[in-house]
Amino acid sequence: MKKPFLFLLFCVFCFTGLTISQTSDEIYREANPDNSYIQDNSERARLWNQIVQAKFSKNEALHTQLVNEYNSRYNNTSNNSPVNGILPFAEGPEAPQPPFTGDWGSGDVRVAAGEILFQSGTNNFQAGYEMEVDSLGNKYVAYITRNRDSLVVYKSTDQGINWTRINRINPGGTTKWHSFDMFITDSANVFRIGIVASRTPDAASWLGELYWLSMRDDGSGFRAQVILATPATFGFVNPTITSDGWSWSAGLTYWYIAYQRVNSSGTGSQCLAALTTNWGYAFQHDTVRNTFNDFHLDIEYNTAGSDSIYVCYTNDITAADPNLRINRIALGNFGTATSWTQFNIATALPDFDGELAVNRQTEYMAMTHTVGNTDLNVVARYTDASTYWGTVVNVSANANSESRARIDCSESQGAYRIVFVSSGTKDTVIYTSGFTIPALTGRQIVNASTTSSASTTTSPDVAGFRTGPGAFGGGIIFSLVGPTDIYYDGSNITPTGITQNGSEVPAAFSLSQNYPNPFNPVTSIKFNIPVTGLVKLSVFDITGREVATLVNNEMNAGIYTADFDASNLSSGIYFYRLTSGNFNETKKMILVK
Repeated sequence: MKKPFLFLLFCVFCFTGLTISQTSDEIYREANPDNSYIQDNSERARLWNQIVQAKFSKNEALHTQLVNEYNSRYNNTSNNSPVNGILPFAEGPEAPQPPFTGDWGSGDVRVAAGEILFQSGTNNFQAGYEMEVDSLGNKYVAYITRNRDSLVVYKSTDQGINWTRINRINPGGTTKWHSFDMFITDSANVFRIGIVASRTPDAASWLGELYWLSMRDDGSGFRAQVILATPATFGFVNPTITSDGWSWSAGLTYWYIAYQRVNSSGTGSQCLAALTTNWGYAFQHDTVRNTFNDFHLDIEYNTAGSDSIYVCYTNDITAADPNLRINRIALGNFGTATSWTQFNIATALPDFDGELAVNRQTEYMAMTHTVGNTDLNVVARYTDASTYWGTVVNVSANANSESRARIDCSESQGAYRIVFVSSGTKDTVIYTSGFTIPALTGRQIVNASTTSSASTTTSPDVAGFRTGPGAFGGGIIFSLVGPTDIYYDGSNITPTGITQNGSEVPAAFSLSQNYPNPFNPVTSIKFNIPVTGLVKLSVFDITGREVATLVNNEMNAGIYTADFDASNLSSGIYFYRLTSGNFNETKKMILVK
């Protein structure tokens, strides 16, 4: 049984309500680490603080001089050669794929077919594929292939309609990729893809070497470097990566990673972090937390107060009641004797699978995670400079169990975008967004399949992107059961089954009665849009539950017809609603099977 207590956070933080289980000294110690402040006055710590101050003052020449001095004296990446002497290598781009048509869901575009990895037993459902977006709106998708022989990177320059493989990275020799994470940094529109990846001797092994992989945004300029080689009895897996490039010039950009140290059976003993001040040529290391099996990591950088690094993770010291933790350290204290500050995210039920997002424009942070045992819910927490993790929003207060949430806040636009999976007869991918977490609006059903469920093992991913000057949207990647294939869907994609009737521009909004009505199982809905704008056409059952989204994107003025296939629905009364600007109209239709 959990009991509330108050845990003292030093520096700028105030008392926060927490919960612990006091069934053993070990559980108590996990929730109450010794965060005694240690002033590190060593020469190494003083030099590191000079580097950080040079960064803050934007003195690139001094910063470079101090970084070079630090790395020559203290760089502790001693295992800088792969165990087998073979580095990963890039196989390069391929010709663009043609657009895929006739796919399984309305509006979805297939990025890659049939070869993505099923991440089983990694304590990290995010490790199979990733999507990122640069500030110009270009999209990038990376994934590990099913046989772990390749890490593949695709790019789309036309809002997700067409995708080109810009690189395929071979792990080298007979080794296999275990897990990875990707980020796109943007320093004055200079884009660089950074990947942190774990490589194991074979597909069943946990003894992962940790690699830095980087390339230009077109896949050229590939470079691979060992961050940590595999010791004999443990490995480094399930890494996460981010960068502060949007806030700094290229010469002052840092990359930050976090990762697990695990034994040969995959049980963790340390949560670790590292950063590079020179684009992956040298890394400085730190220990976020010792002793415990901390997994499902995410890392973020924030400039609020003093620039700080945040790592969130799940801990299962009580297997039936996992807990979510966040550790923070000021950038100037990284790698010194100063300990990280721990936040215990407290709920009455188990909480796990956290992911962080930072609005780089407002410095506000948000986090999604799952709470509950059987009836799971996705919860978002929101913090500003005055209240840490004080606002809690239930993102998915619905009958189905909902989990596997991801959150994104694109550096260039400041909107929070959330995706999660709702379990049911067919697992469904749900998208929502808002400029603040309390003001999340709308619920977009992403996978409109009538025959297939979303994957029950992998997580979808979400990103915001630019569609034009001052215009932004959200995009999702997801897969089917298996998992098999990667699909992209976005607010900018015009769904299949939507027809524009001629070039006439109507004088006013209107929504016509569907025809035929009653219908079985296909019917058509005509609607008029007099001005270009965001249009949503949705179908609801008699309880008010949204069962289909036919349109949810910006459309030009015109007269349109939407085809609705209700093959996956039961007979009964349904309602369809057209919303655009201040216009909102609903009509009834009857499905008879």
